[in-house]
Amino acid sequence: MINELTRENFYKCRKIAQTDMRIMEALAVINGGNPGRIFVDRCDYPSAGMIWLGNNDGFLFVGDEQNSLFLSEMNRFISESITPEAQKQGLNSFEAIPTHPKWNNTIEKMFSDRKLESWQQRVYHLEESHYRKDLEPILNDQYKVRKIEHQLLVEEDELFENHDFLSETIHQFWASTEDFLENGFGYCVVDDKRIASICYSSFVVGDTQVIGIETLPDYQQKRLAAKTAHAFVQECFKRKMTPYWDCMEENVGSWKTAESLGFTIDFDYKGYMFSFEKEL
Repeated sequence: MINELTRENFYKCRKIAQTDMRIMEALAVINGGNPGRIFVDRCDYPSAGMIWLGNNDGFLFVGDEQNSLFLSEMNRFISESITPEAQKQGLNSFEAIPTHPKWNNTIEKMFSDRKLESWQQRVYHLEESHYRKDLEPILNDQYKVRKIEHQLLVEEDELFENHDFLSETIHQFWASTEDFLENGFGYCVVDDKRIASICYSSFVVGDTQVIGIETLPDYQQKRLAAKTAHAFVQECFKRKMTPYWDCMEENVGSWKTAESLGFTIDFDYKGYMFSFEKEL
């Protein structure tokens, strides 16, 4: 049987967070910094688990990839419990993320009866000595760089015609504005009364800041994302924190932006996906 842990018991999964687990999002949820749900084989002493990220951006598998009881129940659990809830939230597919390479074969075998697709993710890190501040873009005077603080998030919500672009993005990853301001930070580029691009802490683990970037379609290809990213990593270094960049390999614009700042690839990993269509 698969059980859901209560939030106050998330800490029990720290023991199954293997030393080679490098996916920061999983650790952020386990540590209680970011919202999410955790399903395990047993609540008292879990040995395997699945983390549903609070922003609905994937299901991360942790712990013992050979736990036969947990694995044998997973397909039924997804069909009967996860799928109805996910579809209510507008999800059309299940994204399975292995938190260490040993999970790859397990996931492929476990979902072999489903139409399983896969993709590659790239994870980058940036050392301050490699940071290319000399390549920071200079923007036209119409654009202003703003730090994402309480004033911008709360007090100035009526000053921007698309303030929901900022607030909804932050709340995809954080339980509240206060949680974000206490644990993370960010920068945005504004064009008069429009927020054009934002770079923010999506997940936080210790001194590691996972970067999230969003740019409105009308403002893409204008180097606004790079500008906010430069401001973000400068803030990281000021706070003695480590910026962490995770993106799909096919998202060339994202990893090229990362590399233009001096980020170097740390590792890559495989993600899997199947549609909920057959569950309708």
